[in-house]
Amino acid sequence: MGARVSSPPPGSGPAPARFGQPAVPPGPRTSAILFAWESVGELRRTLPALLATAVDEVVVLYGGTDGSREFVEGLRDPKLVSRFEERRLGKAEALNRGVDRATGSVVFLISADVRFEPSVLEKLASGLGGGAGVAFPRVVPANVRGWVSRLGALLWQLREVELEDATSSELPFHGGELQAVRRELLDRLPPVVNDDALVCLRAHERGFSLVYVPEAVVENTVPETVAELLEQRVRINFGHFQLRELGYAPATLETVAWRHPGLFLRLLWRGILRRPRGLGLLPLLVLLEAWAILRGFVDHETRADHLHWKLVRSGKFAAS
Repeated sequence: MGARVSSPPPGSGPAPARFGQPAVPPGPRTSAILFAWESVGELRRTLPALLATAVDEVVVLYGGTDGSREFVEGLRDPKLVSRFEERRLGKAEALNRGVDRATGSVVFLISADVRFEPSVLEKLASGLGGGAGVAFPRVVPANVRGWVSRLGALLWQLREVELEDATSSELPFHGGELQAVRRELLDRLPPVVNDDALVCLRAHERGFSLVYVPEAVVENTVPETVAELLEQRVRINFGHFQLRELGYAPATLETVAWRHPGLFLRLLWRGILRRPRGLGLLPLLVLLEAWAILRGFVDHETRADHLHWKLVRSGKFAAS
C-alpha cells in the first residue's frame, strides 16, 4: 500500500481490482485509457503489452499521420476500443472522450510515452481500497545521460521526496503519468493542460484520499535539449495558473517554498542527500524554473495556447 496523501472519508469503497488468475469474488471491471499523438513507436511498444494484461478493456485515443492508424486498426483484440482523432484537440478533451467509452469502475489513465511492468497496474488498483479515489506511481527518468537530462531528473527527484512527505502534510498533492481512478470521479474536464493534477484535486475536493504508491515504478524520459526542457516547464507552470484560476491550489514546489518554507527546506535537503551530484545544478534549476514560472504566468495572462504543445522528441524510448 502506498502513502496516503490526505485523510479518507468515512465508509468503505470498492474492493481493489485483481489481475492475473480470477479471484473469488472477482474484482470490479477495469478499463485502461491510453493517449497518443504522432507516436506509432510508443503505441507499438505499449499497446500490445497493455492488451496482454488482465485489464478488461483498453480504450486508445490516438492520431497522427505517422502510421499509427494502420498499426492500431491492424490489431485484432476483443478488449480493444479505439478512436482515431482527426484533429489534435488536447489531452483533456481526449480523456473526456475516452471516459465516455470506458465501462470499468476502476480506470487507468496512461500516456503512451511511459514504460512499466504489468504488476504496476495491480499495485495501483490495490491502492484504491477504503476511501481512496486516485492512486499514482513513482516516476523515474530513464535517460539521465547529459547535464540537461540531469536537470530534469533533479526536478523529478525533488518531486519524489515531496510526495514521500505527503503523509504528514495536509497539502493537496497530485501525481500523473499513470493514474488509477475510480470511475465515479472522472467528471468532464475543461480544456486544461495539467489534466492529471485536476483529476487528483477534484477527488481531494470531494473528500477522497490520494495514494502515492512508490513501489509501483513507471519509467519516463526527460528532455535532452534546453529548449525542450524549458518549453515543457513553461507549459506545466501555465497549467498550474489555469488550475488556480479554476479555484484549486496545487501543491507545487514553489507554493510549498512560499507557504511552508520549513517543509520546503527539509524536502530540499533530503533531495540533495539522495542525489548529491545534483547540488551543482541546483542554482541553474532554480533559474530555469523561475523563468518558466514567469513565462507561464505571462502566457496565462495573454491566453496563449498550450493545449497543442510541440511534442518533445529528444530522449524518447525507442520502439521495441
